[in-house]
Amino acid sequence: MTVFERVPKRRRGYDIDQVDDLLERARVAYDTGGGDITAETVRTAAFDLVREGYDPKAVDAALDRLEEAFAMRERDEAIAAMGEGEWQELARDQARVVVARLLRQEGHRFRRAGIFGVGYNRHQVDRLGDRIVAYFRTGEPLAIEEVRDAVFARQGNGYSERQVDALLDRTVEIMLAVG
Repeated sequence: MTVFERVPKRRRGYDIDQVDDLLERARVAYDTGGGDITAETVRTAAFDLVREGYDPKAVDAALDRLEEAFAMRERDEAIAAMGEGEWQELARDQARVVVARLLRQEGHRFRRAGIFGVGYNRHQVDRLGDRIVAYFRTGEPLAIEEVRDAVFARQGNGYSERQVDALLDRTVEIMLAVG
């Protein structure tokens, strides 16, 4: 069992049992090549916040490494199953879908949260989107952590958080697959 540092008393951290359960399931899945854990499962894992739980920064760093390990194995399995050329074409197709979305007119790349809704700051999302396009099109440097850890201010009638988050997750998935 992995034990992470806990947050100080009266602070909230990740639920210890939930984190330990995911990590144990991931260990079994990775060791046996089976189970229900994938890179996506790790990337989208969420835990309740409880008093004196695990330090979220330490757990998140470990999950990032675990996600990368699963992604590399999934990439190797896909290449073995379909061949490198076909796999590369699939990755390019997935990147094209992301780029097509991000080439839409600034301020209109995602659904809006609505007049009375609050969403992500459109300008900030568009700036990161421009960097993602440059990464996929011309190989401009972009660290996976910049996408994975992106935080945006909130604004009225901003971009739909769900849509933006889904695209960023897909971008991380592609970056890990080709990385």
